[in-house]
Amino acid sequence: MSGMTRGRRRQITKEWEKHFDEWRRVSAKYGDALNKIETVEMWEGTDDKPADAIVAVNILEHRMQVDEDLFTIKGLAKKIAVFSIELDALRDADAWRSLIGTFFHIVIFD
Repeated sequence: MSGMTRGRRRQITKEWEKHFDEWRRVSAKYGDALNKIETVEMWEGTDDKPADAIVAVNILEHRMQVDEDLFTIKGLAKKIAVFSIELDALRDADAWRSLIGTFFHIVIFD
């Protein structure tokens, strides 16, 4: 995995931080107390913390035990989980939709 060594977390990019800030802003303006996103954490598979939103970016496709990882992410995500996955020969979009859909209600799949 680029940018990551065993036991070390990747830095959140400015691009993703902008997304997080926008989620917080929009949910504060339009959401109720149940849907307001205040905390966002990147999921790395090590030393992960619970948050309103858990974001897994380009990591699940490199993991061997995706079912276990998705179960863990579901337990950490208080309100929402967001996945960014690079498709490969092993799993296409339909395979990921099916796998993630086993653990989460999918609202947008693009």
